[in-house]
Amino acid sequence: MGIKICGVGCSLLDLIYSDIDFRSRALRRLSSQKPGDGGLIPGGLVFAEDLERFANTDLETIVKTITGKSSPDSMNLGGPAIAALVNTSQLSFDREIEIHFFAVRGNDTIGRHIAGFLAQTTLNIDHYLVTDGISPATTVLCDPAYDGGVGERSFINTIGVASSYGIEDLGDDFFDADLLFFGGTAVVPEIHAHLDILLSRGKAGGCLNVVSTVYDFRSENRNPATPWPLVGADAAYAHIDLLMMNSLEACKISGETEPANAVRYFADQGVGTILVTQGPDPVLIFSDGSLFAATEPIYLPVSEHLKGELLSGDHPKGDTTGCGDNFAGGALADLAIQLQSKAVGHLDLYRTCAWGICSGGLAGIYAGGVYAESRAGEKYRWLKSYVDQYRP
Repeated sequence: MGIKICGVGCSLLDLIYSDIDFRSRALRRLSSQKPGDGGLIPGGLVFAEDLERFANTDLETIVKTITGKSSPDSMNLGGPAIAALVNTSQLSFDREIEIHFFAVRGNDTIGRHIAGFLAQTTLNIDHYLVTDGISPATTVLCDPAYDGGVGERSFINTIGVASSYGIEDLGDDFFDADLLFFGGTAVVPEIHAHLDILLSRGKAGGCLNVVSTVYDFRSENRNPATPWPLVGADAAYAHIDLLMMNSLEACKISGETEPANAVRYFADQGVGTILVTQGPDPVLIFSDGSLFAATEPIYLPVSEHLKGELLSGDHPKGDTTGCGDNFAGGALADLAIQLQSKAVGHLDLYRTCAWGICSGGLAGIYAGGVYAESRAGEKYRWLKSYVDQYRP
């Protein structure tokens, strides 16, 4: 049975700076002092125009001051949606699973770099629009020594032409799918503002809706004391079959202070399955039985094998960029694979989480959020060895 996935969300070029010390004077001076002030946040995202206003200087000067470098250490295809979907495609390389990605880039140097990376993937990009303007990009500052060697990163986003990409750009073709994936739409504001409409139409057309979130700096900047909007009216939550987020995002969107309470909030609103990651700490999961077999809220551990490798120092070029995105992509891949042979309501959530957890962990031991394969199946075989060892 073939499965078709259509995805939309953040796609850009990551400009990665490694070995940054978050304790340095330059970075401390540019760090956020209060919610929404436009300063840098470890693990969070700020928009370039807000940071420039905070620092009273341009982004190029800011980056050179922090890094001491005139160019990034590496560049990679990035963004929550594209990183997740590339991982999905790599893990389902030998399956009848089509993945179509809907996005926009500029016809500039960064856009041409994006096109070059996309050409190395198996994603269908017939609906990846090209227009005049600045392509989306993110400056990624990585501190591998942060949090006792687990590592952390901070993101500076240049939104570019993605600022005007809206639901009219998707067209009817987007809804011709079995699974719809909405990845990090808070960085694509017009899509995010109409997420409830897209979810409703997808559900009406018989699609399964999968949503993964990202730090919503725009909402944090606008109203730091109020919950971040995700789907508009609460009734739209019932159109989400699988919701994936980290603990900070879960709390900020729900308005709760603890991840467990956030899960209860989303469950009460009708979300079918909820997965909340916590970095190197256990993942909190829940299923109401509508998609996966029913599971009361429970914590699943991260992969101890991968955590040990991350802390061993054997992978000095690794970073935590894209760990959450790859978690989402791994879970999405297994969901699609299970749907080829099982009915909804009877899917194995533990298996899906194992692929998500190990995908997220593996992303910590290579540079960037998207792994460049030398041949089809390379990442699947590498990852499967960890999945086989994983025990919840």
